[in-house]
Amino acid sequence: MTGPPGTDDRHEDTDHADVLRKAARAEKLGWAAVAAVAGGALLLAAATIAFGVLVFGVLTASRG
Repeated sequence: MTGPPGTDDRHEDTDHADVLRKAARAEKLGWAAVAAVAGGALLLAAATIAFGVLVFGVLTASRG
C-alpha cells in the first residue's frame, strides 16, 4: 500500500491490468479488421479482373 494507513489501493494494479487486456484485445480486433478489408480488396480485384476477361472474351467472340 502506498496510501495513508487504512487505505487500500490494490485496485490500481487491477485497473492497469484491465487496461492492458483491453488494449491487447483492441489491437487484435484492429488487425482482424485490417485483414478483412485487405481480403475484401483482393476479392474485389479478382472479380474485376474476371469481369474484364469475360467482357474481352465476349467482345472478341462477337467480332468474328
